[in-house]
Amino acid sequence: MKKLFENWRKHLNEAAVPHSANHIVKKMKKTGKSAMETLKSLTTDLSDEEAKRWLERHKDEMESAKQDLDEAAYEPGRAVSGVDQEIDREEAVSYQYVRDTFKSDLQDVGMDWLMDDPNEDMYSVLDQLQRNSDSPDEFADNIKQWLNNQDPAQIGYTNLGDDVLNET
Repeated sequence: MKKLFENWRKHLNEAAVPHSANHIVKKMKKTGKSAMETLKSLTTDLSDEEAKRWLERHKDEMESAKQDLDEAAYEPGRAVSGVDQEIDREEAVSYQYVRDTFKSDLQDVGMDWLMDDPNEDMYSVLDQLQRNSDSPDEFADNIKQWLNNQDPAQIGYTNLGDDVLNET
């Protein structure tokens, strides 16, 4: 029974400390070096033959470590993905700000009826202009350009794009 508990404690301790293969895989990903180069850089006086044997003996641990590292990189809720989500959220807020400012400016010049015009689905136009934009500033410029290209006889306003979305 005592031997059973000793083996169990040993197993728990081994599981708590990452295998050296984990360290090698992490450094490989970080440096872009091969497994052999990475192993040799982490050890002293290791011949190529010894490194090959070590890598062969620990092939399963290396594969497991690679898999664990790949899975950890895509784990939801990690700090890195949180940063990306925050950037996406801030960009979405910026695009929405451009839309809100556009609607407000249309209202200021008495052209807010464009948003409800049955001949032109302005919301679809805005969606398309946003998809064709790489940034909120480009989105604002695309809206101005689209408005300036509209027929003044049809909308009753010349160069409407010049009067909306201007920073004051």
